[in-house]
Formats: sequence, structure tokens, C-alpha cells
Amino acid sequence: MKKTLFLCVALLLAPALRAQVGSENGMPRQIGAGYPAEWPQGPAPGSVPSWAKSVTIRIARWDGGRIETVKAILSGWPGFNPPYPDNLYTMSNWYNLDTIPLLRDAGINVAWVTFSNGFSIPTEQNHREQLQRYIAECHRQGIHVIAYESVANIFWEDMFQEVPESKNWVQMGGDGKPVPYGSGDYSKMGRVTRYMADRANPGWRDYLKKRVDLAIDAGAAR
Repeated sequence: MKKTLFLCVALLLAPALRAQVGSENGMPRQIGAGYPAEWPQGPAPGSVPSWAKSVTIRIARWDGGRIETVKAILSGWPGFNPPYPDNLYTMSNWYNLDTIPLLRDAGINVAWVTFSNGFSIPTEQNHREQLQRYIAECHRQGIHVIAYESVANIFWEDMFQEVPESKNWVQMGGDGKPVPYGSGDYSKMGRVTRYMADRANPGWRDYLKKRVDLAIDAGAAR
């Protein structure tokens, strides 16, 4: 199962990295130091499951749910801040079971769902429980599910309260201040609501691994 998760991460590595470290809403990509000169060899071609092979895979980026709604509000995104009621309703109810036929009827066999987007594990619990039911029904209808996990985003007001040690996981700039995550229009909030995480910090990396385990437990990556 974990091999399958690694495969799915590998398939989505390029777009995921663009979303997390730079290109969201036109933010210049940030290339950090410390990457290995040579990356470990990935899974062998023969290990790719039949549904994930080229031509066979038909994937939909199916972002949504209550945490995605709050993310949009706190980021000052158009249609969410100020809020447009239909947008709030649609996003918040994205993982109602009656949306699964939309995937099935479109011929989608793999759905990318928002599993964790920068809030603390306790705050995202209700969202995870809803997704667990959603994922189970996707599987029943023959749809595979992979999980979106934010690797560089910290909603600091929530994280600092729920996980106090996360104050040490924030990326600091040359001015000694936290680096804002680059996809928000924070002028609408009157404050910066999202910080970049220090992806080299061991504590942060361990926290991300817990999130991955929760996604696997919820049925993602298969």
C-alpha cells in the first residue's frame, strides 16, 4: 500500500511541488538548498498498477471540503473573501456522497482529494472523517483516490495554538521574520494568515509523515 502511495506521489510530484513552493497565483518558484545531487531510484515500471499507467489513468483534481473553504477565505481569494454564498456552499459540500456520480459519469478513475492543507491534525479531524466515508464509496464505485497533502503551508494561528512546537517549524527570511506563503491576498484579512514551513525541519517532516499515515488509514493511495 505504501509503495502505491509513493507511486502516486511520484506521478504528481511536479505539479505538487509547483503548487507548494511557488507557482500558485503566479508566485515565483522558490528553489531551496539541500536537495540531493542524485535522487533515489523510483519504483520500477512493472510496479505501476494497471489503473495508474499512461493512457489508462483518468484523473480529476477534486479539491474541496470544509478546510478548503476556510483556506480560501483566509487567503483572500475572489469569490470567498468577501464570500459568495454559492461558492461557500459548493466548496464546503464537495465531499457529499452525491458528487461521486459526477466523477463516475465523466469516466474518471482516479480522484485527487484535499486531505490536509496546512491546518493542524486536530482541526482537520472532521474533514478527515468525512473523507474516509467519501473514499470508501469511491472505491465501491471503482474510483481510486490519492491524497493531497500540503508540504509547505502553515496556517499559523491554528497550528501555533494546537501544536505549540510548530512555532519552530516556520521558514524565516533574511529579515528574521516568518516568510508568508505566497498565494494569499492578505490585505483582505488585514494580516498574514499563512506562513511557509521550513521543509528541512525534522519536527515538521515528522508531522507530515503523520498526515500521510492518516491518509493511508482513511483509504487513500489505493
